[in-house]
Amino acid sequence: MGRKYRGEHACIGQIHRLFEESCTELFQGLGCNIKQIEAPDDQSEQVPIAVIDAGSSELEVVVLMLLPVRVLALTYPTREEIITVFETTLEDWISELSNQLIGKLKNRLLNYGITLQLGLPAAYFGDELENLMPNHGHLEHFYFNVDNQLFECVVSIDFLSDVLELVCQTDNDNNINTGDLELF
Repeated sequence: MGRKYRGEHACIGQIHRLFEESCTELFQGLGCNIKQIEAPDDQSEQVPIAVIDAGSSELEVVVLMLLPVRVLALTYPTREEIITVFETTLEDWISELSNQLIGKLKNRLLNYGITLQLGLPAAYFGDELENLMPNHGHLEHFYFNVDNQLFECVVSIDFLSDVLELVCQTDNDNNINTGDLELF
């Protein structure tokens, strides 16, 4: 059988690793170069934010994606000039990206016997991150360089069960089914 992760620290670390893999897979699938980086010194730019949650009887996960408009334009499917794309279209796109990201994490967690139910994404423009942050759970900030643009994610993990154990159900914990699609 696959790997086993016991205890809050080990489980959080494994979920973070699965999240990082999901994020990398998402942006590579969109034709982007992506690399995880250390926290930048200056993050003063206000950017669109997508918030999505997912939960099960074992845990709740909330993901906040802070995507600069340049990254939204870079990944937008039609490759139109971003000037011609309306804000509502960008709102839909950032929501779709967050939905795809949490879906990839959901598929990875299936290998551990955890089935997440996905919430609906919400997009915010001009809001401060602090106003949207969950007030519970274990928070972690992740920073990525996506084609020379800074991209930040905040992940909150809240365990709802006293039994903290992740047991990979396959011999290879990277064996995931990426064919599932959930529309919001």
